[in-house]
Amino acid sequence: MEPRGRWNLLRLLFTFDEPIDRGKFWSGHAYLFALLILVSLLLGFIAGPDAGEVLSYFTVAPAYVVGWIALHVKRLWDMDRSGWWTLAIFIPLAGPFFCLWIGTKTGVPPEDSDPRWARESEHRLS
Repeated sequence: MEPRGRWNLLRLLFTFDEPIDRGKFWSGHAYLFALLILVSLLLGFIAGPDAGEVLSYFTVAPAYVVGWIALHVKRLWDMDRSGWWTLAIFIPLAGPFFCLWIGTKTGVPPEDSDPRWARESEHRLS
């Protein structure tokens, strides 16, 4: 049985332990964006607009980047690709199309997957 609630969300966004399907990929991006907005607004209300902006650069932005990388690496594992392909997103003009490709391509069934990118026991279709 999988854990539910906060731990499941934190595991989705901030661990590199198992591949994820397209649904979890897109919901993870929605959660990341919502957390970015919510925490930035909260810091702005608590510390004031100028200090809140600076605080969010040093607190929210690194967490957002780690979550973003984790989602893309785990999605690439589901597609039977190396997580290093995440670096292709930084290619000018091709990066956004690569992101869309990651989010729309179907995953590889576990029996056809390459164990170099994900362990067999963790690679499953959801």
